[in-house]
Amino acid sequence: MTNTTAIDFDKIEGITLIEGHHNIEATGTGCAMDAIAWAATGEITDMPSCVHPVLAKKVQALNDAERCTNADRWRLVRDGGPILVGSSEWEAKRACLVIADAGKTVDGFLSTLRYAADLSIANLRSAKLSFADLSSADLSIANLRSADLRFADLRSANLRSANLRSADLRSADLRSANLRSADLSFADLRSARFDRLTVWPDGFDAAAAGAVEETP
Repeated sequence: MTNTTAIDFDKIEGITLIEGHHNIEATGTGCAMDAIAWAATGEITDMPSCVHPVLAKKVQALNDAERCTNADRWRLVRDGGPILVGSSEWEAKRACLVIADAGKTVDGFLSTLRYAADLSIANLRSAKLSFADLSSADLSIANLRSADLRFADLRSANLRSANLRSADLRSADLRSANLRSADLSFADLRSARFDRLTVWPDGFDAAAAGAVEETP
């Protein structure tokens, strides 16, 4: 899909990119996502409506990383911005592919982002998604076989009919997640958290699998 939303880079000339979300219009400072949002839509936010939330959160994390330089932040804006804007229309599976393969560097993120922009379907088999923020993501029917989802935030995620066979879900947060008809064969759910709103496959015993129910 071609992105038709223009980014006005002239609008952010002179902006200082720093850690954390700021009112970029009022202060002249902000993170990479603040700058992308302001240049593309005029929104004062680090979660713009035109960028997939999974990718926006990854940019925030990279921007705030200890070793992220000013040049790195501008690369996220100038090189990543034109691809990120419009990614709100991507399937969550494609956004998650970026997170799985990007690693912890700006180079890795931008390289994987360019690759994912050309994909029509994302295969997340054996994907490395530990600690990923996938809350509310639509991962229905996703192939997550043998995926590393340790400590992943999957609150309110739609995992209906997902292939989670042999997936590592240790300490994942599955509160309010929908796992109806998901394949959890040989999945490791030790210390995974769930609540009364979590929907499991018929007949699945979450407690016996090592998951821990949290009550209000």
